[in-house]
Amino acid sequence: MTRISSFESFILYFTRIGKHEEHVTAAVLDKTAGAEATAERLYRKILQELKAHGLSIVHERVFGSLDVHEQVRAARDRVFAENGLDSGAPWTYIEGRPLWGKGLAGVQIRAVMSETGGIWTVTDRGISVGKGWKSHGASFIMLQNIHGLENGVSPDQSREEQAGRMLERVQDILHQQKISFRNVVRTWIYLSKILDWYGPFNMVRTGKFQKFGLLADPAKEKNVAETIYMPASTGIEGNNPMHAASAMDVLAVRIENGSDVTAKPASGVKQKSAFRYGSAFSRAMVLDYPDAVQILVSGTAAIDDQGKSLFEGDAEAQIRKTFEVVEALVRSEGGTLKNITEATAFVKRPADAAIYRKIVAELGLTHMPAVTVVADVCRGELLFELDAVAAFGKKHG
Repeated sequence: MTRISSFESFILYFTRIGKHEEHVTAAVLDKTAGAEATAERLYRKILQELKAHGLSIVHERVFGSLDVHEQVRAARDRVFAENGLDSGAPWTYIEGRPLWGKGLAGVQIRAVMSETGGIWTVTDRGISVGKGWKSHGASFIMLQNIHGLENGVSPDQSREEQAGRMLERVQDILHQQKISFRNVVRTWIYLSKILDWYGPFNMVRTGKFQKFGLLADPAKEKNVAETIYMPASTGIEGNNPMHAASAMDVLAVRIENGSDVTAKPASGVKQKSAFRYGSAFSRAMVLDYPDAVQILVSGTAAIDDQGKSLFEGDAEAQIRKTFEVVEALVRSEGGTLKNITEATAFVKRPADAAIYRKIVAELGLTHMPAVTVVADVCRGELLFELDAVAAFGKKHG
């Protein structure tokens, strides 16, 4: 059940997943509200709620225009300090512009309840880059804001070289945690000027996945792509404050012997594996816990089962098709669209947000926890993309 709290300039959604996890979405509604004041108020409300339920943040993403990044950071730092939290804890700020152009669009948080072994900070060269925690006998690692810049300075590296270094950094950090890229279940990848180099990026990712042991012979494996274990993923336009060519968040799971957790890739019902046309990711990953099921839905757009873009220029048809594809995938795993606990809706054209809202209302999803941002999708003709998490409890007895 999602708890909703509405305020003058934003709305908060709190959804408990099983006994130990909560997803929080803050969607900003008021274009006249100042980014710093809004961020301060919404962070204060969120941390108050999490503290009351003994939950700690393990994943934190903020979407907004880059010109308000420092304002949002200042507000976040103040509220964290008020609550005795480390403002240096990892977070990801992505240029997901609000529909009105500049300002704060929203915040997405995953929080968990500490179990035996607690929650620990993951570091790389002395810098906090993520969190680790245990749940149901499995170890989880969430990495944030990983990029390919050396020492945070923009070198004379191509975008492809930066992307390769970014993926190598993830593998190196995971190895330090006694885990590897083969344990990754979800990636969120944000590419600056995505339309200029999404194809070359895919080639870099496939090469690294082969090096990391996820793929053996990509040319042959495209014919059996639905059976290959690859993480779910979002690949979308998104600049970052570091001015890196790309940045990513990563969720990895190490399932110990005797654990009650399982992880498996899910192929699309309405779409075949994206790997068949060059993108190395699964349509979704399913995490099965003793008390709940989570479906980590990859970024999804209006693409047919052969990889062809549909309904060029028609935003309404593309949005309807996207929800049809996501619904079929989620239903195949036992859920419905009303089980969505977190979503990001990416629109290429701000005016199309009205169409999106109309369709969401028709589907009975007016209260879906979602942040809507303006961004280019991976193909110029695509006008809309949705990524999501759907989760539902298990019935016993």
